[in-house]
Amino acid sequence: MTSLGIVPGTLESTALSTNGDGSVVGGRCPVTPSVTIASLWTAATGMVDVNTLLSNAGTDLTGWRLVEVRGVNGDGSIVAGGAVHNGVQEAWISGLPTSSGCGTADFNCDGDTGTDADIEAFFACLAGNCPSAPCSNTADFNADGDVGTDADIEAFFRVLAGGNC
Repeated sequence: MTSLGIVPGTLESTALSTNGDGSVVGGRCPVTPSVTIASLWTAATGMVDVNTLLSNAGTDLTGWRLVEVRGVNGDGSIVAGGAVHNGVQEAWISGLPTSSGCGTADFNCDGDTGTDADIEAFFACLAGNCPSAPCSNTADFNADGDVGTDADIEAFFRVLAGGNC
């Protein structure tokens, strides 16, 4: 059994769907008793807000608030769920950013995003001491094949600040 944790700033988490091997779990986390956000867990990222995940990957979510993930395809690359879109409840479906993309601001995979511990873990990784499995973050943060470069450091701080890689 594995605790999936919660999205930081939420009250609890509920798992509603998983991919074929259980490595991607979708669900929801309440921000207040009546407002939820769609959540997604992987070993590499921990529990994250899908709104933030997709927005950081460049998806335009203007007018959308994704409230839950109800389905994950077999390989974990596509998710679907419920949302509020311009005040109306609607279903949604989206591909997820690929693992070949940018790393996460939860660099040490502890479930807390953008903390001093994440910054320390990133610089420790640059020095050759990367987080252990199941966390899969590496010093090639921007996934361009060049490890520990200025471009990796710049990408890390852009993501840390809430931007795109």
